Amino acid sequence: MDTSINALLAPIRFRFGRQTPPRDGRWHRYDPLLPVRLTTGKLSASRGKVFCRFDPIGRRWEYQQDPETLEDVLDRQW
Repeated sequence: MDTSINALLAPIRFRFGRQTPPRDGRWHRYDPLLPVRLTTGKLSASRGKVFCRFDPIGRRWEYQQDPETLEDVLDRQW
């Protein structure tokens, strides 16, 4: 079932440049289209970097967000 869903979503991922991060338990950079629920319980903000990892014990994705740095603000303005 999982392979058929991946086969159906492959053209969409190719079109929008989205790929599923590996399930190795390490944190990876992730650019979600919609806000995601963070491990703190809040929704992700539009600013800042979002990272995700797959928790093999809980068998679910976890998301964390780094706050926007001063350099990010200056890069966005100039």
